[in-house]
Amino acid sequence: MTTESPEAFSDTAASAQRTAPAAGEEHRGHWSVQGERLSWRDLLAVGVIAGDLSPAAIARFAEVHPSLAEAAISVATEEAALTDGVVDPVVAAQIVSELNPVLKARAHARLARHLMTRGPTQLIAALEHAQAAGGYLPVPEQVSAAERSGRMALSINDYESARQLLEYADRIELVPEPTGRAERLRDLASALHGLGLIPEGREALAKAFDLAEWAGEVSLAADLAVRYSYPVDWYSGDRRASALLDRAERLDLEPQDHTAVLAARAAAEMRIPMPGPGTQQLAWITRSEVAQPLAERALAAAHDADDQVRLLTLMAWHTTHRAASFSAQRHQISTEALDLAQRLRLSDRQVDAALMLAVDALECGDRAEFDRALSLALWVAERDRNPRLGWHAQTVATTAALLDGDLDRAQEHRMMAARLGESIDAPGWLGADLSLQFQIALCVGDEAELASWIADESHPAVTNPIGRISLSWLHARFGDRVIAERLLRRAIQEFHPEASLLQNAAYAVQAACLLDVEDLFESLLKVLSPWLALYAVDANAWWADGPVALALAELHAARGDTDAMVPMLASAESMARSMGDLRALRRLEALRDRVPAAAAAAVSAVTAVGPAPMLTEREVTVLGLLVAGHSNRDIAEELAFSLSTIRAEISAVYRKLGVHSRAEATARAISIGLTR
Repeated sequence: MTTESPEAFSDTAASAQRTAPAAGEEHRGHWSVQGERLSWRDLLAVGVIAGDLSPAAIARFAEVHPSLAEAAISVATEEAALTDGVVDPVVAAQIVSELNPVLKARAHARLARHLMTRGPTQLIAALEHAQAAGGYLPVPEQVSAAERSGRMALSINDYESARQLLEYADRIELVPEPTGRAERLRDLASALHGLGLIPEGREALAKAFDLAEWAGEVSLAADLAVRYSYPVDWYSGDRRASALLDRAERLDLEPQDHTAVLAARAAAEMRIPMPGPGTQQLAWITRSEVAQPLAERALAAAHDADDQVRLLTLMAWHTTHRAASFSAQRHQISTEALDLAQRLRLSDRQVDAALMLAVDALECGDRAEFDRALSLALWVAERDRNPRLGWHAQTVATTAALLDGDLDRAQEHRMMAARLGESIDAPGWLGADLSLQFQIALCVGDEAELASWIADESHPAVTNPIGRISLSWLHARFGDRVIAERLLRRAIQEFHPEASLLQNAAYAVQAACLLDVEDLFESLLKVLSPWLALYAVDANAWWADGPVALALAELHAARGDTDAMVPMLASAESMARSMGDLRALRRLEALRDRVPAAAAAAVSAVTAVGPAPMLTEREVTVLGLLVAGHSNRDIAEELAFSLSTIRAEISAVYRKLGVHSRAEATARAISIGLTR
């Protein structure tokens, strides 16, 4: 604004014109527009604030006719304040500082409104202008615009912009309405989760739950309690999650909301973390007897639920059913879960469901499906830029590289996972990193490095069966048999069907073979024998120990039982080759070198029959009944399936075995040790 006496101009194209400056004026170009006296410096300052010195932009945000904006630019050029359409930075700062505060605030308000309609790339700039506008952009309008823009940012996974906008809206609203604020905090929590700020996101959800419960919004309260409990792999057994879910369950919920709460409770109650270093979780107490009935009730009730609730119940069932006996059903569950997650386009569910399927595919010995599921998880995590998802996907990518024997690639994925996990203090990152580092050290085989892994038995990592077995193996390798045997016996005593049983037992075989103790062999044979068609992998795929048949072959070799070893070794070799598992193949080669020539020839003869087929758990069961001489109808009655289902299963078995009759299937199954 200027203090000189300007000549009046109306804000129309026809009458807009420049005045001649009065004698002694410091600047030329002054106008009166709708009662306001504007100078060319005022209009240029508005253009600087807008970041656009075009006549159209200046006219729009100063609310003057374009002809006046053009006149201002002309004077600015003559005054050398504007050169080739660019204003000198010093001049820019000076003219903006001189601009009347009211005009400046109004310009910021117009810019904020404009930018809030311009899409996600302009959201933070809009927020900055809104803050500068002060009272010229009413608080309710700012709140509404910030919420709308924040949700837009959230929809395209721009989590940082969403966080800033939603936090701004929450900060400036003077008298928030409970339900509206609960919904805003819910969305803010999603943004915080996307940034890997899980504790902060959970705090937002807890506040939102209190508001929704107080306002009587029971469906919203149920949704918030469910969200609070996720991801369960980090916070199993969390007291606050259990408390919120309990409070939600006491509300007058619709059936679908009750089903979602039930599923979340199942997952949250499955494991209780044991104390670890700092925030890290290295071991859990498994409570399947509490969680499994809840998960089964939720899944049974979800047939008519919407896709999100159905997906939640599938993931809860999968989380609570880890025993080998559930292998076939778990694979079906994870396949359906991934299909639903893909349909819903929920990034966190897509990655988690893809990695669930990757674990199940690995356990079934299906490398192609494992690779497809892992590739999807890596792609979604990269696209989403959520560090938790990136951490989780990179840990499994390390396992894939270890299967291939590519230690350089394994180290790259491991280090990337560690950086992501540590940056957000993911409670599982240390356990994953220790597991992956130790496997790499085993592959390298440096004696000094391996010796450096011998830890005190009080270390929290040793409370985990994998950690205890690793320490047992190290002591056995370096000659301390007493400690090694004590640790291994304790680990075997604590085997739990729902706690990576096959992985723990298969890994324990290697320590047992070093100790050469018969009753340990018997214990491990009892655990592993029913599952020889499966692959030993832990629940997160942070450790894959090769085919169960390989562990059984090693046990029989250690006992000197060559006849029992031959079909196991042949089956293990076929599976290891189909999986591309170089670590398992190296163990097989070392084992082959230890057997007599006649036995080695027998192994080669069995292997020549063809690779072991990748049968599902139910197909193995059907095959066993078929080999035992049961009719199709008998098998259907035994397994409580329809006759048509059993016929389809038998056809699939024939196809995978490469046979055409019961007799051929029986001979093939016996030759490669697939029957129980």
